[in-house]
Amino acid sequence: MSIEMQSLLQVEAVSRRFGGLVAVKDLDLEVRPGEIFGLIGPNGAGKSTTFNVISGFLAPTSGKVTFAGKALPGGKAGAASQAGLVRTFQHGSYVRNMSVRDNIRLGTLARIAPGNRIAKVREAADLLGLTEMLDEIAGNLPHGLQRLVSIAISIAAAPKLLCLDEPLTGLNETEVTTVLRVLNGYRESDGRAILLVEHNMKAVMKICDRIHVLHHGEFLASGNPAEIQNNPKVIEAYLGQANAS
Repeated sequence: MSIEMQSLLQVEAVSRRFGGLVAVKDLDLEVRPGEIFGLIGPNGAGKSTTFNVISGFLAPTSGKVTFAGKALPGGKAGAASQAGLVRTFQHGSYVRNMSVRDNIRLGTLARIAPGNRIAKVREAADLLGLTEMLDEIAGNLPHGLQRLVSIAISIAAAPKLLCLDEPLTGLNETEVTTVLRVLNGYRESDGRAILLVEHNMKAVMKICDRIHVLHHGEFLASGNPAEIQNNPKVIEAYLGQANAS
């Protein structure tokens, strides 16, 4: 079996420069079907830049990104989304003055046939406990529920790879539990996978199958949660700080 068949997402020797600043350098990683893959590191480690390159919002300076066996064109987010790679954003991605229902419906427009969109909206809302709020204006909801709306929008698109940028920020314990349950269920269906950037280390260690650690834009370590937690380089660069905060 080829590497492309084994990997849903493959990032090969990707670098991204902004003038003289190297934000990401020679990054290699792969996400396999059916797994939750964590991308962690201190602030400024290059996580957001990596996410933007993978999802097509930035073109790599060098290297390539392959998704479902096909090279993704750099800097074309629409192509990534239509191929089945859908992302959320760190500060939420929803329309404040629209209803929860219409927000979630936005997620269905690119990939879901018109006749199936209503069912996808209901399914996503039910998964995230938003059914009773479908007619509420999204901007009027508490912050935690707004974050759930952003996740529901992405799930409604039925992506093959769901890329989540700090989805647990601002959520209470009950909401965190809901999101982790949804993510576990999502990746268990049809070989779907999740790429997760998150600062909640307790959640990352609980839900991720494998974790990739960045530091100053470069690879630091990769492994399962136990290996990462016990890696001296990771403890020195990141986990000691994260656990102390």
